[in-house]
Amino acid sequence: MTPLENVNDLLNVEQSIGVRRLSPRNAVFTPSGGFAALDVEGEHYDRVVVCRAFPFTEPDRWLSVRPADDVKHEIGLIERPDEFDEATRALLDEQLALRYFTPKILRIRSAVDKHGFSTIDADTDRGRCKFSFRGGSDAVTRLSETRVIFTDLDGDRYEIPDVTKLTRREQKKIDVYL
Repeated sequence: MTPLENVNDLLNVEQSIGVRRLSPRNAVFTPSGGFAALDVEGEHYDRVVVCRAFPFTEPDRWLSVRPADDVKHEIGLIERPDEFDEATRALLDEQLALRYFTPKILRIRSAVDKHGFSTIDADTDRGRCKFSFRGGSDAVTRLSETRVIFTDLDGDRYEIPDVTKLTRREQKKIDVYL
């Protein structure tokens, strides 16, 4: 059973802990200088942060909305962003793209370990880049048998959607991390 299979349990938890559901009926998002502002039930937030509650399993549902100046506080949850009008969905998508910027690795040029740090030089769908991470850390996450996420020292993420699509030579360069 997945966390979302029993929605009634989720709704009961929502009521008991006071989670606010955001929908077109009670929430209005507007652009605000490259960010998003929110008006909800008489409250105004000049700038909000939009996060995925389940980024890998439900990336298009369950968005958490938080004030930019206090991201530990949750304003509310959007269960179905597709219920909002096209302009609002575009604004939410734009905010998610800023937060979850994850270039896709297309080619591995080199992978070097030195003094406890690893550096990968790669071609991505956003251009060539080099990123470093601490060896032996939680910097490499396998999402499936073929999908891998690297998290660098700055917290930026780089994805290999399918390691089997890399050449044998490229796979060998990163085998130690997988």
